[in-house]
Amino acid sequence: TDSMSSIVKIIYIAIKISLLLSYLSGCEEKDISKNDPAAAFANARDPYDDGNYEIARQRLNEFKSRFPYSKFATLAELYTANCNYQLGNFQEAAWEYGQFVKLHPTHEKTDFAMFRIAKSFWQEAPEEIDREQEYTEKAINAFEALINKYPKTTYKKEASELMEQGQRRIAESYNFVAEYYCKMEIEHACAWRYIMLMTKFPQYTKLYESAALKAANSFEKMAAIKAEDPNNDKNIYFKELSADQLRARARDLRKLVTKKK
Repeated sequence: TDSMSSIVKIIYIAIKISLLLSYLSGCEEKDISKNDPAAAFANARDPYDDGNYEIARQRLNEFKSRFPYSKFATLAELYTANCNYQLGNFQEAAWEYGQFVKLHPTHEKTDFAMFRIAKSFWQEAPEEIDREQEYTEKAINAFEALINKYPKTTYKKEASELMEQGQRRIAESYNFVAEYYCKMEIEHACAWRYIMLMTKFPQYTKLYESAALKAANSFEKMAAIKAEDPNNDKNIYFKELSADQLRARARDLRKLVTKKK
């Protein structure tokens, strides 16, 4: 029993010594970092490399406060934005990447920052077509800005693919909203949404043709109501167009589909 007790004491003392040495080593590292930006930045970035983004963000912010004019401060800005991106703080990340681009327009990582701005918006954008697509549009605009400024960027392929995916999503969102107005028999809104879909997204042939025919149906319904009751102002087109003009709009839309076939 005494032997076991002695062994436990030895192990306990060894652990205490190990912890003390670790603490002293940490203190020594911090002391060195106070006047050494390179060591301080490496210390701040270590948790990032290990995937501990919350700790890394705190250390990087401390580094930027202590060494605002260091050559590592620019990288610290970028890594801070990366931390927020990895943590899912996409709006904050987008703002920080935007500041990086604004302050360092010629930096070798500026195209990456621009790409991440777009990806941050993309992460915020809903996949469901029945939801507001504001962030999808922001992402598309940001991807386009990246490609325009850096046509040979390594991120061009992914940016182009996501732009296409986003445009398709918005087109389908327009279609969803138009169908809703049609079901509610708000014909002017139905026709307008379909015409907007055709104007903005002519590349999607099936959606384009379907939109043209459904918009034509709405114009014909408005024409019938107008012919029956000229003073009916349920639909805004009634205020400007006669029944014949509304029918003419419908015919023109149907011709567009015929020409495409």
